Parts: sequence; C-alpha cells; structure tokens
Amino acid sequence: MVDATTTVWVRPEAEPTTAPQPETTQPAPKKVAPKKEKKPAPPPAPTTTLVTSVYTPPPAPEPTTEAEAAAEPTSQYVAPVEPTTQAPAPKPTTQAPKPVVKAPKKEPEPETEVAPVQQEKAAKPASGGSSSGGSDTKHGEFTYYDIGQGACGEDDTGKDDSINIVALSHLLMGELSNSNPMCGKTITIKANGKTCQATVADKCMGCAINDIDVSRKVYEEIWGSLDSGRTEVEWWFN
Repeated sequence: MVDATTTVWVRPEAEPTTAPQPETTQPAPKKVAPKKEKKPAPPPAPTTTLVTSVYTPPPAPEPTTEAEAAAEPTSQYVAPVEPTTQAPAPKPTTQAPKPVVKAPKKEPEPETEVAPVQQEKAAKPASGGSSSGGSDTKHGEFTYYDIGQGACGEDDTGKDDSINIVALSHLLMGELSNSNPMCGKTITIKANGKTCQATVADKCMGCAINDIDVSRKVYEEIWGSLDSGRTEVEWWFN
C-alpha cells in the first residue's frame, strides 16, 4: 500500500480599489488623511490533504530452476550398433578362379583319344568282316570338303570333281604329316549299295577316329549328289 498526499493552496481575495474623485474648481478643502484601518491578516489558507490509495499487485513469483529442470525432457544418445566385420569373410575370393584355371587344361583329350581306340578294338571282333586287303572294316561318318594343300604334302586345289581324295582322322593318323605311313594308301568305301576307292592325301582335324572326309567326286559316286549331307558308311584299307 503506497500513500499519496495532495496539497491545495487557497489564494487571498484581491483588495478593492478606490475610484478616482472628479476634479472641481472649488478650492480644495483640506484633506484629512483618513485613517487607514489595519485589516487583520487573513487567516492562513487551509490545507487539504488528499490521500489516495493505489493497489499495486505483488510481482508474480519467478519459477525456480528446479521446476524448469524437471519440466525439460532429458534425452539419451544411443550409439548405433556397428556391423561386425565378419560378414564379408565367408566370400569365396580364392576359390572362384580355381574352376577357371582348371577349365583350359586339356586333360580330357588323351581320354577321348584312348576311348575311341578301345571302342575300335572292341568292335573288331563284332564286325567279323574283312576286305580283300585283310584289314578290318571300320564304321564312321561320311562327309565331303573342298580339297587343297593336303597334310601329306600334295596340293590338289581345284581337283574336287576330278580325283578321289580322302582325309582320315588325326586321331588315326597321329601327329606325323608328310612322312605319315598312311599317306598314299587307298581305302574302299561302301554305302548306299555302292563302293568307291579313294587315296589318303590329307588329315581331318575335326573327325572322330573312324570318320572320313572325301572330295566331291567320291561323295557323288556313293550318293549321286551332295544333298545327303553327313551320312554313315563303312570302309577299310586296301
């Protein structure tokens, strides 16, 4: 509660003034100065004290730091779980190239060479047939090709329709070429009810051990044309 005091001042009334006397031509009588009456001093102005009251509300209490601390939520940092480094360990890094390295190895080739030889030997008693030359009959596929420079050293280019040439399998002739003992030998081919003879002058690199590849003239003598394609025949050395 705050007390406020207000002071009010009351001023005294103004004194009346005397109107001036009109002037006359008569001799002025002797003026007797009037006695001035002493007026009593005015009483002191009363003072009035105005007391007013102004209500001032008390200031709001400030929040304590404990309440603020309690209101604020707390957060905890949880570190993410890092993946272990054992995951990439099982990847087969060194085992993957192993099959690639083994693939180019030509280990099966000797096996394929030996297998047909064994089949040929097993088929010899089964055939039971022989030619006039005394050799056993062989059975294989019959194809033709464009003849040229042969493995036996002769160049027969352009003679496809004029000479009887045969190329035997490289599995049968072996690695030798010009000095191969089979070069120059003749064979008899039998198929389609016909027979024909041809001279060994070349080596067939894509033939199985008993397959033969001949000039066009030999093929046409057996089948009459080149339309039959790959066929089965029997043949033997003369």
